[in-house]
Amino acid sequence: MSSLLLAQALRARREPIVQRWLVQERERTGDQEHSDDVLIDGLRGLLLELAGALEARERNEPEPVRRAAREHALQRWRLGLPLERITREYAGLRQVLLRELSDVRAHTDTGGWALLHEWLDHAVCECVTAYVQRQTGTLEHERQRFRVSLQRAPVMVFEQDLDLRYTWVHPHDAGTALVGHTDAELLQDRRTLGDVVQLKHRVFEQGEPAAGQVRIVQDGQERHYWLSLEPVRDRDGRVEGLVGAATDFTERVLQETELREALELREKLLGVVSHDLRNPVNAIVLSTESLLRQPKLEERQQQLLRRLRQAAQRAERLIGELLDYTRLRTSGLLPVTPAPCDLGHIAEQVMGEVSLAVPDRDLRVVRAPAADLRLDADPDRLAQLLTNLVRNALQHSLEGTRVTIRLDAAPDTVSVSVHNEGVPIPQHEQERMFEAFVQGEGASFRGGNVGLGLYIVKHILEAHRGGVVVHSTADAGTTFTVALPRAG
Repeated sequence: MSSLLLAQALRARREPIVQRWLVQERERTGDQEHSDDVLIDGLRGLLLELAGALEARERNEPEPVRRAAREHALQRWRLGLPLERITREYAGLRQVLLRELSDVRAHTDTGGWALLHEWLDHAVCECVTAYVQRQTGTLEHERQRFRVSLQRAPVMVFEQDLDLRYTWVHPHDAGTALVGHTDAELLQDRRTLGDVVQLKHRVFEQGEPAAGQVRIVQDGQERHYWLSLEPVRDRDGRVEGLVGAATDFTERVLQETELREALELREKLLGVVSHDLRNPVNAIVLSTESLLRQPKLEERQQQLLRRLRQAAQRAERLIGELLDYTRLRTSGLLPVTPAPCDLGHIAEQVMGEVSLAVPDRDLRVVRAPAADLRLDADPDRLAQLLTNLVRNALQHSLEGTRVTIRLDAAPDTVSVSVHNEGVPIPQHEQERMFEAFVQGEGASFRGGNVGLGLYIVKHILEAHRGGVVVHSTADAGTTFTVALPRAG
């Protein structure tokens, strides 16, 4: 009879019990992150299952109570709540039940209360067991995934105590030679030892993770490692060692060294070859110009000489670009000699020279009315800049279309824009077109291009503290607009 009265009281007072428990838990934990429904979870169902078990007077851990406890444990695990909080929740529930059902005790014997406490104890055990099993399963899964990852990665993972003695190493083959020894016992090179020990002592002293690159020389061989270190703490939070991962990137260092040496050799060869070619090419240009001045040349002879001169001038220009590239790669600077000059005169000169190579193209210079185009700059470099921009415009425009240089001025700047019609420059090309040895797609006029023209334009502008803006659309065509300060 007492069990039935207790069961009836549980059913009748279930909601007050739930609400008092909720208030008690909020006050105890200060939890404002989770909603009431999330915190209450299956508490209402658990109380109903306890009432049902009391009515049936089952003594062998009724399955509905155990199931409710398991579900509660898994819900708390998914929320990331610690196991200690769950056990305190059950202790709090027991306290609330004793307070809310205190008036029933006078009408019930100890048998019903003993059953209630027994089943609450079983619920706690079931909850803890389910939580630990899920946590253990997750840890085992993570351990397996960690082990597989380590097997496929060039990484050594290790633990060391405060004396920097290795206590555990993975993989095991490497660990057999390290475990039980300190870095001082293992590393022969004193400078290497100092770098390694300094990095690890920083973890001990600051209690924070640390990472860095170290070079280890052992038995005459040099290896490069990236060390990632974290402190290991005891139950009281004191640092008692460290755990680390050592990634061997020696092969990458060797590859980068080989690549750097190959690039340096290439640049030296470019400089040497370009310098040695300049004189004979210049001799060809001068010789053809001298021959063209000779009287009584047949028309075909003149055509051949003009073609030879154009080819030699093209080679001369390419050699100049290669020499500029070599200077930029070795010193990072493009030499300039500023002097008073007029950008309008330079533009007219450039258009005249380029028109000789492409007499069938429409090339125009448009000067803003009353524009003062005088500035202090290197006239030869400005001519080179305009030549490269005009040739780039010819290269990316269709036969029969116009290429225009427009000149304008402001109080402190002089500007020039080079415009051509044709297919717009794709965005991905615009992002790279000022890099060395980059050539755009779909070019129709080559003229001896190796992909250095815009690269050199960029550096000429940097040397003059100028800038360039590119606008390219299908309707408006492509325009390179250059701004130069008047003062050099």
